[in-house]
Amino acid sequence: MTFISFYFLVFLTAVAVVYFIVPAKARWVVLLAASLIFYAKAGLSYLPFMMGTAAITYVGARMISGIHERAALALASEERKDEKKAIRRKEKRSARKVMWIVVAVVLAYLIYTKFARKVAALFFSAASGGSPALTVIIPLGISYYTFSTIGYVLDVYWKRYPAEKNFFRYLLYVCYFPHILQGPIARYDRLGFQFRELHYFDYRRVCFGVQLALWGVFQKLVIADRFGPFVTNVLANYQNASGSLLLFTMFLYAVQLYTDFSGCVDIARGMSQIFGIEIEQNFRQPYFATSVDDFWRRWHITLGAWFRDYLYMPVSISGFVKKFSRAMRKKFGAVAGQNTTTVCALILVWIATGLWHGTGWNYMLWGAWQGGIIILSVILKPVYPRMLKVLHFDPDSPEFHVFRILRTFLLCGIIPRTFVKAPSLGAAAVILKKMLTSPGLGVFRHTVFTYGLGKIEFLIGFAGLFLLFLTSVMKERGWQIRAHLAGRNLVFRWSIYLFLFFFVILCGKYGPGYNAASFIYMGF
Repeated sequence: MTFISFYFLVFLTAVAVVYFIVPAKARWVVLLAASLIFYAKAGLSYLPFMMGTAAITYVGARMISGIHERAALALASEERKDEKKAIRRKEKRSARKVMWIVVAVVLAYLIYTKFARKVAALFFSAASGGSPALTVIIPLGISYYTFSTIGYVLDVYWKRYPAEKNFFRYLLYVCYFPHILQGPIARYDRLGFQFRELHYFDYRRVCFGVQLALWGVFQKLVIADRFGPFVTNVLANYQNASGSLLLFTMFLYAVQLYTDFSGCVDIARGMSQIFGIEIEQNFRQPYFATSVDDFWRRWHITLGAWFRDYLYMPVSISGFVKKFSRAMRKKFGAVAGQNTTTVCALILVWIATGLWHGTGWNYMLWGAWQGGIIILSVILKPVYPRMLKVLHFDPDSPEFHVFRILRTFLLCGIIPRTFVKAPSLGAAAVILKKMLTSPGLGVFRHTVFTYGLGKIEFLIGFAGLFLLFLTSVMKERGWQIRAHLAGRNLVFRWSIYLFLFFFVILCGKYGPGYNAASFIYMGF
């Protein structure tokens, strides 16, 4: 039951009706029941693993919170400084022990699901020449809810807020159906706290939610699912494709990936707004980024923020990194010491980011490429002003701004994604080589319409892409589009709504015999 199926529309409508009928205090219970039904429908065998993760992290956080509370009471009644220090040491040691056990258990299953089959296959193939019949249950959305629950436990450990006492309210945070399958990665103090509030029907808010969800459906059905088969067909025949066709295909893959993922998140945010629950924004016009670092502040924002807060910062202030940084500072100077801290943390972050996306060498290479460029930019930061001066580039000129956007799109949207989308790393090398050395523009003109999309299909897809580009430009300039439309007259406003609605109905990639593709990021 994907977000774009008819059955989900019926499900969402029924949930919304029941939600606003029951008393406001009980509405979070409706969301919990709906979330469990939705997840069970996705796969009943997944349910025990998700609930097991929720139970382990709930109990662990309550234990950690209890340790903090008892320590606070002991400190309040103790006057001697040496005893207070002993109480704090005991508190820190006990809380850290529970935290590491909980995080290790939850993280272990995530790692197991990602690596078990590949490791077993490699081991048995090497030992006996065959691969094992190993069954590993990989619950849907495991990467998302695992990171959400680990973040919750760490926040409680760091005393950012006390542990939730109501298990079922916490379970709703873990399995809330708009975000569990494809994110965004939730923080308890931003999502979980909202389930304690009373939410009433608000016509304007409901309309805004429906509009955002419709915009997400438009991105998915009109753009992403239209270009997806073309991308797959071309890359399956990469050996016979010209370099220009392959470059065009990777451009369309960048478009497909963005509109698929962003579309899903917009649907999730829109439907959640209907209930009065705000989900975090996960994209901010990433293809307008001017550097790789800027790109990752705009793309999958919640994942980047999670790695920043729960991996990058702890590694940066760890004893080992501080000691290494001091040694580098003494030997090579202050800048080298500061860069050492940054580089060490970035290396671990990008190894983890690559592994989060996948376990193959292609994902490791993808992570190494992204992280390597960011690390190189950190090291070369003092050189940039001199380079621009020597080359007579004006960093504030519109031309240079456009150049930086195109350069970043190439470095983030084309090259590294070739590693993971190509059939193999060898195929990726061939594709990249063809892009650089074999343009074949004449061949491109004669073959582009032979891979599953005709002229009309391309025209519709690029019309949708042009509309997406216009809205992205307006957002980049600070426009609040839905609020702006709400302030216009009724005829103009409903003309826009109906145009978008019928554009999806008439031009969406669906119909008899068509099975809507799953959202790409549900596989992570």
